[in-house]
Amino acid sequence: MLNPNSHHGSEYDKYLKSAEWKRIRKDKIEQSNGICEVCKNPLGRKVPHLHHENYEHFGYEEPEDTKVIHKRCHIFKHHGKVVEEND
Repeated sequence: MLNPNSHHGSEYDKYLKSAEWKRIRKDKIEQSNGICEVCKNPLGRKVPHLHHENYEHFGYEEPEDTKVIHKRCHIFKHHGKVVEEND
């Protein structure tokens, strides 16, 4: 099991490059039907982000542990900043 406290550390980064994460990400994006799960607007042409809602199941995520979102929504969730992004 991966250590959720290693967020953005080498273990976390390695996991995000793994075949398992890529499969989870691909499946979740397909299930989103092109809609941001935060603002409910179309994702547009840019590559969506897959945000961890929690790290309770880090390394073996359940569907509810992640959300497909715009980059701007991801920045807002982490930093509370509103940014404009041209889709």
